[in-house]
Amino acid sequence: GLCASRYGQKEVATVAFWSLFAAGGIHLREFVRRISFSELEMTTALLVDIAIFLLQAAGLAIVVINGSLSGRAVLLVTGASCVIVAAVYLIVLRQRFTVSLSGLLPDLKRNCSYGVWLLGSDLALLLGNQVYPWFLAWTTGAAVVGLFASCQALTNFARMFLISAQNVLLPDSARAF
Repeated sequence: GLCASRYGQKEVATVAFWSLFAAGGIHLREFVRRISFSELEMTTALLVDIAIFLLQAAGLAIVVINGSLSGRAVLLVTGASCVIVAAVYLIVLRQRFTVSLSGLLPDLKRNCSYGVWLLGSDLALLLGNQVYPWFLAWTTGAAVVGLFASCQALTNFARMFLISAQNVLLPDSARAF
């Protein structure tokens, strides 16, 4: 976003900056989903996903009807939908959570000893998904990014089964650890 802003690409900079908000909401949603999976509450995770989908669909419909469809609007709807549903989940189930400043550092060390490989794996996946389209757009243009996206959509069909298996196996491995 800063580079795009520096070189006069205001639209790209705007999308990059609004992506921060959307990414925060998406990560909060993923946190809620991981809590649900770790407690083997698959129905709760499904309800969270459905609620977010319905909010996003309604928000995008409003944006389209108002004729204000833009990258910023899509990112705002995406992030806000995730934040709203995750906040409701956390508020409703707040009795399940205990915050202790004295336990913060020991818990962080224990969780990092197990979770560092998950973090590395997720970062590698994120970089792979995010860097290639930007690199292609920069070097070859938007048409190639469209072709890449259509090919990636086809290969991601199989990925949904892998992610489903991951969502079942990761909580079991965490529990075993």
